[in-house]
Amino acid sequence: MALLSGLLAGPTLPRAGIWPLIFVSVFLMVWSIRRVGFWAGYGIGFVGGAAFYASQSVWMSAYLGPEPWLALAVLEGLICGFAMGAMALIWQSHERGASQLGIWSQPLLIIALALVWVTREWLCGHLPYGGYQWSRLGQPVVGTVLERWAYWGGISAVSLAVAVISITFVVVFDSSRSFSQSQSRPQSRVSLVSTVFMVAPVLAALLIPLVTIVPNGETSETVKVAAVQGNANAGLFANPIPGSILAKHVRESKVLAKDPKARGIDFVVWPENASDQNPLTNPLAASEVYQVSSQLLKTPLFLGTVTWQADNAYNSVLLFDPSKSKIAQYNKRRPVPFAEYVPDRPFWFAIAPELIGLINHGFSSGNRPGIFQVAGTQVGSLICFEIGIDDLSHDLVTGGAKLILSQANNSDFGHTDETFQQESLARLQAISTGRAVVHVSTVGVTELILPNGQILQRIPAFKPGYVLGELPLRNELTPAMRFYGWADALALTATGLLLVTAIVHRGRDTIRKFRRRNKRVRAS
Repeated sequence: MALLSGLLAGPTLPRAGIWPLIFVSVFLMVWSIRRVGFWAGYGIGFVGGAAFYASQSVWMSAYLGPEPWLALAVLEGLICGFAMGAMALIWQSHERGASQLGIWSQPLLIIALALVWVTREWLCGHLPYGGYQWSRLGQPVVGTVLERWAYWGGISAVSLAVAVISITFVVVFDSSRSFSQSQSRPQSRVSLVSTVFMVAPVLAALLIPLVTIVPNGETSETVKVAAVQGNANAGLFANPIPGSILAKHVRESKVLAKDPKARGIDFVVWPENASDQNPLTNPLAASEVYQVSSQLLKTPLFLGTVTWQADNAYNSVLLFDPSKSKIAQYNKRRPVPFAEYVPDRPFWFAIAPELIGLINHGFSSGNRPGIFQVAGTQVGSLICFEIGIDDLSHDLVTGGAKLILSQANNSDFGHTDETFQQESLARLQAISTGRAVVHVSTVGVTELILPNGQILQRIPAFKPGYVLGELPLRNELTPAMRFYGWADALALTATGLLLVTAIVHRGRDTIRKFRRRNKRVRAS
């Protein structure tokens, strides 16, 4: 059952996008640890968790082959195993004290188990080496009413909503089975009826847009933005003709310049690694970029490239502004482990020398948020997978950014679903931060996203072109930003307290059994 649960999670994400299956997946995962102990729950959770991540991250095998993909699935499975074991232990403890909670027993159980799930997502998103921020329950439900919970509590609040709905059906199903099998029908009937009546408002609160209509960002202050997609293979292991990636983005920018709608553009955005030659050190590349920015488009230009400072390499965003002599720069704060750098290289090289040897140099980490002053406002930049890291988006918003750039390079993953799954995170972050997002990729998808998560314009993947439109600038803080991290904090605190309580109850039960056995021995 746990294995099936994990496999069903794959098609819930874009492009397949069969999002209702995510409720089935969570239902089966939670039901699979029903009435088992911690260690059995750990083993079952490991199988289910490994399958869950493997099915949702198949695209990773396009990068370095199946080994990293399987290693990631096993690692996340170990974390999932712990969480599911904890869930099983908490469930057992709840059943021992259910009679003391009365009609609140089942609703509290639903919330408790859902919070453990969110804790599991937090652990996977932070451990080890900064974690893996993919495969969150919020991703499949982008475009549904549930996405609006991001406005109130970020992606974790969306995950919590999905978990509550799924686990509600688990508890109702369990109560109905207990009713049909029970010898004490009156008592079981009361339990079933109370469960249904108590969980109905919970489901209604989640399914009805009581979370209000998320503001679409209408404001008197706007900027006219264009984002260029060059359809260039800018992968880490690509071997293009030097300067060809830059040339493709220059070519599409020339097409943009001829568009009558392009007049009055406030700035243009190119993706991560849009220039395969560093304009800071390569005079020819600098000349081409200045020509596009100062003469062709006559507007500021953001572009991604690799820069060096002494012996340190950085994945950088540069801002070329014709009105300023100095080039502003943001260096990626969270390079991707085992892709952009190798943590603990000697250890991992000893285990997989051929794979680790492919990553011959590592990117260093930047030390400040990517906030730029441009077109009379503040704009924040995130590079590729940083769009999935909640802390970085929060830093930009609280630092004054009124619009967010998500500059990505999805070339390494070919024609897989990775770019579409990343786009779902960009839309959730738009809702969470209350900021419009310019999501631009070397190969797609590239789009302009409104603060309510709706897409204003979009280019299909693997098609050169550009998007152009006016986006709102906002400085208000959404509840998710104002009370940042409340869903995660609630989940972590509750899980810790529930685990301590469950362990104490388990210890007391063990002591009671030991004393009863001693009494029987003495009596005999």
